[in-house]
Amino acid sequence: MVEFRGDADHGRVFTLGEALSSCVAFGCQNPRDRIYALANVLEERPLAPDYAVEPAVLYIRTMRDVLERAGSSLDLMAFAGTGYGGEPVVGGLPSWVSEWNRHRPPRAYDSYSAGSHHRPVVRFCDSDPTTITVEGWDLDDRLEHLTEPLEVGAGTDPVGSNDIQRSWYAVAETMAVRHATPYGEQSPRESFVRTLLGDRISVPARPPTTEECQKKYSSLKEYSYLFKWAHPLQPQRAGLIRRFLTACWMDLTIDPTEQLLIQQRIRQSESMGENFSFSKSEHPALLQRFYQVSATKAEFLYFCQVYGRRFIVTERGRMAVVPPHAKKGDVICIMKGARMPFILRRKKVAGGVSERFELVGACYVHGLMDGGNANEPEKEFTLI
Repeated sequence: MVEFRGDADHGRVFTLGEALSSCVAFGCQNPRDRIYALANVLEERPLAPDYAVEPAVLYIRTMRDVLERAGSSLDLMAFAGTGYGGEPVVGGLPSWVSEWNRHRPPRAYDSYSAGSHHRPVVRFCDSDPTTITVEGWDLDDRLEHLTEPLEVGAGTDPVGSNDIQRSWYAVAETMAVRHATPYGEQSPRESFVRTLLGDRISVPARPPTTEECQKKYSSLKEYSYLFKWAHPLQPQRAGLIRRFLTACWMDLTIDPTEQLLIQQRIRQSESMGENFSFSKSEHPALLQRFYQVSATKAEFLYFCQVYGRRFIVTERGRMAVVPPHAKKGDVICIMKGARMPFILRRKKVAGGVSERFELVGACYVHGLMDGGNANEPEKEFTLI
């Protein structure tokens, strides 16, 4: 918001699509103002304000205008889709029309090129303005195994938040190891971590190295496990915790007898609370280690794409991160001119009308973000 206002104050002009996508977080009392209030910062002639027009009609016209002006790109389709939940502010919109107020695509979405090497083909239907037809590739792949969406409410206490995240990552990792097909020379865990990160890290965005994947995800899990005892930061437990989490989460070797002793001592400390004491040899610097893994974990979460979304494995073993309201049986497609793949849902239409699809939303699919669809059949998708 601050960046957009600063650019506007310094005289920058925007395309309609740039302005709308930059103002997703802005509020407005009248939904028409989300469109009309941008008139003074646009490089092209905006739609003439008409507050008699129904909001749904205005938003459909605006999305058509955005797509027509974009020319060589369908990037802004990543702001549309029904897969994000919540009550719509503007009722009666087709799935391909964004309200520009709910969600943004992942942070690094403009670094992908799933279908952007090809010029988009978009056809509008004058007799039915609620439908459009786009060209792309049918991957013949459906969502099969899905986690719950990873959601942590703003009012969740730190311990509860940590438990939710630790459990979610464990379920997702198990799903990946059991059901995903190996990608190239990557181990299932490496592909899993790359999927969580959208295979991008740092600014400007770049793929992480294998070592970065291992280090950052290990720090995330170490932090999660360590937090259970480190809150409210009791340094006397540090030695036992450090050895225990190293054995459990870092895939290092520890003598089974010693591990059992460590687990027993931790259980004793939990059951006896303040009445339990440790020897001085069990007093290493817990806080120092906790802050070390906290810093690495924070960097991982900054680039992580899964918050508010689901991790899934498809019928063909692909790993993906999808909108929270995606369902088993939804299909994956790549549209010409779009940087990211999309989740679509087949819709039954009466009267023998040809196949129709609901746009659920943009997604990350590991191995498909830089093309890789040359052998798939081309197809037309009519979106409603």
